[in-house]
Amino acid sequence: MERGCCLTHLSGGRWDDISPTYSPDGRRLAFNSNRLGTQYPQIYVMSSTGGEADLVSPYLFGQGGYYTSPDWAPVGDHVAFHGRLTDGQRGRFNILVADVADQGRRLRQLTWEGNNEEPSWAPDGRHLVFVGDRDWGTGLMVVDTATGTYRMLRRGIDVRVPDWSPSLGWAGLR
Repeated sequence: MERGCCLTHLSGGRWDDISPTYSPDGRRLAFNSNRLGTQYPQIYVMSSTGGEADLVSPYLFGQGGYYTSPDWAPVGDHVAFHGRLTDGQRGRFNILVADVADQGRRLRQLTWEGNNEEPSWAPDGRHLVFVGDRDWGTGLMVVDTATGTYRMLRRGIDVRVPDWSPSLGWAGLR
């Protein structure tokens, strides 16, 4: 990349827009932002050429909510992320999937116990790998987004940011 070339500022304002992830066709971005003016990040989707951003995380005024780590499915219009569905100071993190073709109005919660963070889509667009924290410790888990069933891949390891390799078909750690 040439210096001073090819970078475009897509948003502006007194907020932080971070952790972008492209849609499979490259036309849209999902990202984190604190643009609501609260201390709790939310998930947004916007055109990759700029414009208005649509809120897709389930923000309710006065209830906080903390949503982060968006990852766009390799096929379709789904963005996975983790978040707290209650006040940002309480509750546990769960894995959620928003249907962004429906502007995030259809939201599915995939996990219900323990803490669950850092989802990453499998190349098949059906499974997500994530960090799961249970009574017995932390491990690497995978959930089937069609059925909601999940299983442990690796137990008792200190995992931070799993990532599924699109070409190799297996999960690794960043």
